[in-house]
Amino acid sequence: MEELNVEFIKMARDNMDFLKRYPMVVDPQNFEWVTGDQETHNPMTGSTVKHRTGVGKTLMTSGTDMQTAKYISHKTAPVYADFNYLEKTGVNNKQRVGPSLHLNNYGGHCVKLFYLPWKEDRHMSMVIDEQADFFMTASMHGCRFEVKDFGNGMLNVSHTNVQPGPGIDAQAKVLKLIRDDSCGAPTALSFGKDKYFPDASRCITATRRGLMPMGILPEHVLSAHVDTYLANVIGVRQGNKWKFYYQLTCYVEAEIHGETTKRRYLGMFGRKKVDVSHKVKIDVVLKVAEIWPEEATIYVL
Repeated sequence: MEELNVEFIKMARDNMDFLKRYPMVVDPQNFEWVTGDQETHNPMTGSTVKHRTGVGKTLMTSGTDMQTAKYISHKTAPVYADFNYLEKTGVNNKQRVGPSLHLNNYGGHCVKLFYLPWKEDRHMSMVIDEQADFFMTASMHGCRFEVKDFGNGMLNVSHTNVQPGPGIDAQAKVLKLIRDDSCGAPTALSFGKDKYFPDASRCITATRRGLMPMGILPEHVLSAHVDTYLANVIGVRQGNKWKFYYQLTCYVEAEIHGETTKRRYLGMFGRKKVDVSHKVKIDVVLKVAEIWPEEATIYVL
């Protein structure tokens, strides 16, 4: 939606309201091509999205050509993002948002940015410069994001993933993949689960209070626990300087008490969100922080 693109662009003026307001899913690397209108269920969000011809599960292009998909997946050029609501998550219309990516400026109002995908057991990297004012990498849950600085606003950014398994030290393998990178620039930022896992643990204790923006009062909550959480890294360029921010979001499952309370929240969220056991599952922004070149908390639950 065009208004979401406008809100995102405001971040160029150090306005982080977008990241504070909208939990995001940023993962357009898994392609599912269709030949006509089709509904696809997203297991991460629980939402069902209707796609048009030539539209991937979370990535849009102008056709069904797999070379086009590979072109974006291999990040050989900036792309255009069209931010869209994925689902309603609260009485105040707080909604999870996801970007659709295009090779061209779809609709004339998209946001030009660098997108860095992830792949299982891979170290993905790219160089970003003055060709675009924004950057984002796919959502992380155990992955590591690094920045290497060539100077004059030119950076090498990377997203490294290792899948856990029997006898595998995933984090040690992540670090090995990073060390094997031939990029000669010095490391300016290394951001991984050693940072955002503890942040999530600290914020989890405030999840009851975090439901208030969605219209659920803390006294109506019997219990609340985090189902899963994601870290998103966003870059904003001003002149020849980049800043990187991270957004920590989570899915909270809360148990509310009383039939009267339950009926109240059924009216807000619908039966997909509130089940027969008085539980409601919604999305919450836990934290927004600048992580490079400075470290500063902008919002925390």
